[in-house]
Amino acid sequence: MRKQQHMDELRAQVVQLRAENNHILSKFNIASQHYLQVEEQNRVLRSQAIDLYQKLQVLISMQQQQQQQSLGNFDNLEFQNSGFC
Repeated sequence: MRKQQHMDELRAQVVQLRAENNHILSKFNIASQHYLQVEEQNRVLRSQAIDLYQKLQVLISMQQQQQQQSLGNFDNLEFQNSGFC
């Protein structure tokens, strides 16, 4: 009788552990899917950040060129107004 009761308890424990295992596996799969989604979003954001950085560098270069041209035009204007032309 004791052996039968012990076997019944062990079977019940196996059922409970399998249910817990399935629940944990389900949560793990959901977490894995979220991780993959976040990883993809990060990849897209990194790519966009690189594009924006490159565009910023182009704009900075253009601004520097315009400033140099403006200074060159100002120097020519001062030279012309000084009477040396």
